[in-house]
Amino acid sequence: MYLITTSRPYTNSNPHIGTAIDAIWGDTFNRFFARLRDGNTYFSMGTDEHSFKIADKALEQEVLPKAYVDKKYKEFKDFYDSVEVIADNFMQSSDPKHHWFANIVWNRLFSKNLIYKKTYEGLYCNGCEDFYAPSQLINGRCPIHPNLEMQQISEDNYFFKLSSFKDEILDYLEKVNVPDKSVISEMKNFTKDLVDISISRDRSRLKTDWGVVVNADQKQVMYVWFEALLTYLTPIVDESLEAEWHKSENKAKVEEKIWSQLRVRLPQNLQIIGRDNAKFHLVIYPAILAALDLPKIESCIVHGMINDSQGRKFAKSLGNGFAMEDFVAKFGTEGVRFYVLHDVNSIGDTNFDWQRTVDSYNANLADNFGNLVVRVTTLVEKNLSGFVDLDDIKAEDLIDLNSIYTELKNLNTQRAMQQLFVQYSKINQFLEENKPWILAKDLDKNLDKLKYVLNLAAKCLLETSKVLAIFLPKTGQTVYEILSADRIEKATVLFPKVEL
Repeated sequence: MYLITTSRPYTNSNPHIGTAIDAIWGDTFNRFFARLRDGNTYFSMGTDEHSFKIADKALEQEVLPKAYVDKKYKEFKDFYDSVEVIADNFMQSSDPKHHWFANIVWNRLFSKNLIYKKTYEGLYCNGCEDFYAPSQLINGRCPIHPNLEMQQISEDNYFFKLSSFKDEILDYLEKVNVPDKSVISEMKNFTKDLVDISISRDRSRLKTDWGVVVNADQKQVMYVWFEALLTYLTPIVDESLEAEWHKSENKAKVEEKIWSQLRVRLPQNLQIIGRDNAKFHLVIYPAILAALDLPKIESCIVHGMINDSQGRKFAKSLGNGFAMEDFVAKFGTEGVRFYVLHDVNSIGDTNFDWQRTVDSYNANLADNFGNLVVRVTTLVEKNLSGFVDLDDIKAEDLIDLNSIYTELKNLNTQRAMQQLFVQYSKINQFLEENKPWILAKDLDKNLDKLKYVLNLAAKCLLETSKVLAIFLPKTGQTVYEILSADRIEKATVLFPKVEL
């Protein structure tokens, strides 16, 4: 089984372009690897719901936290459905199964003396819900939330012995496949000064009861980032084992079945995250997996941030963001997928600009691809009465689909989709060079050549439609049905041009 996972969006905000990246890239790779492996893949997603911020947000709206996150969960699920993201599992971290499994993990780590309790005093950022050392701050402020005041907090917390895994993590960072090598350098620097981390919070600090309670010490809730990382494991534990554990008097025996099952179903072959989550997924999470004697992530795509046209982070205070519903309304769901796969950099940040986005959509989808489909189907219907014979036609005489597959295997969605549009340019150029509309003026002389030109163009569109369906499922299926019909008819415009 090829296991693909994406980071879990926080449910204290609405779906946005950043959360769309992980989902659409994950869905695309799932479709691709499913073909390579005869459908033997598993794509897991979900929502991250436990935090002090989310509890406070629920109180602001005068609802219970569970009601609040259920509503947000539906918003995210509906959005992902709208952009054709299909996951095998879409789990809420508030799911009782996850609360149960997180405590199974906690107990195992505690039994191995990898969790201990101590009084901790330090600077705390409410935005990150994390403690910071003074050396990690910029001008005394959190580097991620500079607008928030740091708080001095002292409380009893449980700590995970992260520092014990320093050498193992440094070794892991040499082996894990991360396309953006600068991330590895950054994580190595972070690991050199590795310290134990707090993995619980005092439950009394919550204004309303919320979070994964530590069963062994019910005055504590698990730190949201600790238990959120475990949401990658919870879905692949069979529910039958959970039921068996609750009924069994020999829980240790059932737990051994759980670890055996996880060792068989892991590793996570591909994880997709944003750069701001790198330390959790490439340092802390691998240490937890090592502590549990479980395989670590094999490959991890770490994408950059989406900034405004001037390279500034989107922020309410700057008013430089945009609503996803506006983006979808302008470009459609396939247009959203196109932007995320074609225009968002696979490595490094991406600066969003409305004009560039419109120009890319029009040049690639409306002109290069959309006009090509209309052009070929029109010529076939008009000059060949809609009938083509593609059995002996080889698309590889004109196009190179392997270049697309190679980039997908290299985990680069942007170059893969750009290579796909290179193939459409080749077909357009082939038509311009052979001018079938001129050949059609003298059918007695040019019929054989005309048939060859149009059959090859149609065969290339048919074959590329199968690849296109990895990126743009609906459009790929539509073009495939048009070109594989018994009689080809002129296609309607697939992507009308848009204006800014």
